[in-house]
Amino acid sequence: MKIVFALFLSLSTFQGFAQKGEPVILNVIYKFKHINDLNKPNKPFEQEMILRLGKTESRYNSWTDEVNMKTAVKNANNSGKSSSSSGGVFGFVPTVFVKSKGVQDFDLLQYPGLDRLVRVVVMGDSNYLIETSLPVIDWKVSEEKKEIGGYTCQKATGTYAGRTYIAWFAPKLPFRCGPWKLSGLPGLILEAKDLTNEVSFTFKELSRPEGIESTAPRKSRVIKVSEKAFDRAYTAFEKDPVSVYQSQLPIGADKAQLAYVDDKGVPFYAEEGKKMYESLKTDLKKRKSNPLELKIDAKGTGQVIK
Repeated sequence: MKIVFALFLSLSTFQGFAQKGEPVILNVIYKFKHINDLNKPNKPFEQEMILRLGKTESRYNSWTDEVNMKTAVKNANNSGKSSSSSGGVFGFVPTVFVKSKGVQDFDLLQYPGLDRLVRVVVMGDSNYLIETSLPVIDWKVSEEKKEIGGYTCQKATGTYAGRTYIAWFAPKLPFRCGPWKLSGLPGLILEAKDLTNEVSFTFKELSRPEGIESTAPRKSRVIKVSEKAFDRAYTAFEKDPVSVYQSQLPIGADKAQLAYVDDKGVPFYAEEGKKMYESLKTDLKKRKSNPLELKIDAKGTGQVIK
């Protein structure tokens, strides 16, 4: 049915425009697929993602994680376990939760009218805000059309971060946003795939919000940092999450421990969690990394950014 409508960081809490948000007009769920290990092309990373659209801005995050978190909160009631996605307590001991899929707890906010892109990333016991300009994508719009979700969509081709994407946008949905960092077309992007078929955002469903929702980030207290500073913190967290988490806690806090969170959002503690985490690190060393964003050298060869 169609919907029609016209570390290493300065610890300063950010209280700017990104926290205000707008009422959500429309929700879009995409099936996201990414072959992040070229050694395993038949085992891509997959999640459902949700794009919440306001009148002039949007928020994009993992719908799969939202659903898993609701289940975890329900199961954690009266259990003594934390339902935190990145840091909390278990057995009265500070605990950092490390996910099998890496640091994926984030909000990505697009502000087309302000030319702003904002990431809010949960890492350990802190929420980091990274603000940059929206990517400028030189889209080439063609006359080719197809129907997606009951809407007539038009084809556009554009290159961003070393990948060329075929996008399909709906002119009757007047939003200049899309999934992830894709934006800048005269209509909502309902589908996008790169030419290598290594990355895709496939439309699943579109709906109005059931209650009051906002495009504001889910975390209200954040630390604003530069992209380079965050990358340094991210690298340190990947190398030793317990030490980084411990440094975020108050002086004199109990020694932190690690818990491993599997693909379904289920946490494992103590020795079992440590063994699973060590297995993950071994697997990561064997991977042929294929990140979402590539950079191009002088010869035009795609190289890994991080």
